[in-house]
Amino acid sequence: MNNFWVFAKSRCVKKLGRDASGLPVYRVWRFGSESTDWRQRVKQRIRNFIEENFFLHNPDGADDLSDSDSLMASGVIDSTGVLELTAWLEKTFNITVADEDLRPANLDSIDNIVNFVTSRMAANG
Repeated sequence: MNNFWVFAKSRCVKKLGRDASGLPVYRVWRFGSESTDWRQRVKQRIRNFIEENFFLHNPDGADDLSDSDSLMASGVIDSTGVLELTAWLEKTFNITVADEDLRPANLDSIDNIVNFVTSRMAANG
């Protein structure tokens, strides 16, 4: 059974499996009218992925990666990492990242990534 999350506008959908007749079964959560809650959830998932896969924390425990820091200029991610990130974004948020979307305005900071992902999700919504 493939479990996946799809974030779209103000809801989150998880595929649970199939019922006895073979039809897919989903669970839907609504975030309400507050888009900031939805954006925060998307931002947290993106930040977690970057921290788990690319970013090494300071030994003193200080987190010096802000949401607006350039991931390329700060050395957190390189061109190969951008490809890994885009593959994860496509799979996790059910969006398509075209070749022309691979530019700093979309993918060079956590804020830029969140803006890009949420705009794609809203367009698909």
